[in-house]
Amino acid sequence: MNYSIKNRTKIYAATIVVVIAALLSSSKLLAQLISPALLTAHFTDTKTSTNIPLWTKGKTSVWIFISPECPMCQNYAPTLKALKKAFENKVQFIGIIPGRAYTQTEIERYRKTYKIDFPVVVDSAFAISSKIKATVTPEVFVINETGQLAYRGAIDNWLYDLGKKRRAPTQHFLKDALAAVVAGQSVTKSKTTAKGCLINDF
Repeated sequence: MNYSIKNRTKIYAATIVVVIAALLSSSKLLAQLISPALLTAHFTDTKTSTNIPLWTKGKTSVWIFISPECPMCQNYAPTLKALKKAFENKVQFIGIIPGRAYTQTEIERYRKTYKIDFPVVVDSAFAISSKIKATVTPEVFVINETGQLAYRGAIDNWLYDLGKKRRAPTQHFLKDALAAVVAGQSVTKSKTTAKGCLINDF
């Protein structure tokens, strides 16, 4: 009986160690997604031609992968605008258009039509999207003030499957992540699956 209890205790202890190791490994993998080259990179804003840093030390950045023709990127414009206003002066919002599929005219039409009031840059060579493994638009990445990836995934749970939407979102992933990061707290849900338009390879 005692031998059996000892064995079970050892198994439970080993299981706990494995789980903790897996969690630590997962955190390290997330942190490794942000390379120093990306953190120090600058891209040109499509509207102002200003050189925009993707991240500034001591400040949180949100990288939002968008496509001007993607319906979800159009539908989420008001939400992103509201979040930018809510976290004004605390968080830097940057829209990133991967590839060369859109002309300057198309990009500016999107910005004007949907009142995009944060910088938008073009990742023509997929230098950002490929390194951070962005797959769809819209997909967001929150980089905290120390340059670590705090959250990646969906803006909220409004779209729960392709073509299937709730009347209103019940979980606000990006908003909650930003609130936690700005308050110096850990993000409870650091990764979700974004659903939207696939990022083309051209």
